[in-house]
Amino acid sequence: QQGGTTSLLYALKAVRHWCGTFEPHFFDETQWAARHVNSSGLRRYLALWARCPSTTVIPYEKTPDYLVSPHAALRVCQTLPAARLVAVLREPVARAYSGFHE
Repeated sequence: QQGGTTSLLYALKAVRHWCGTFEPHFFDETQWAARHVNSSGLRRYLALWARCPSTTVIPYEKTPDYLVSPHAALRVCQTLPAARLVAVLREPVARAYSGFHE
């Protein structure tokens, strides 16, 4: 809802060696623990980048709900310790106004 994450995703798609996917919600779903215990869940998650060119250096995903998930950051850290997180924040009044006029 007008937070700027889609704009960031399209900008990243234009950068060479970056390949991403939209909102897999792997780390914020309530079934995460059950899926994570089974390594096939992690293999399915990593398979999201199978379509990326072999020259891809930086795979990324866009899931805004990770910002409000109480467990997502810890899950990412435990599962993918080399991962880097980027949060897109917006001035709250402008964000509310933009959402109101959708």
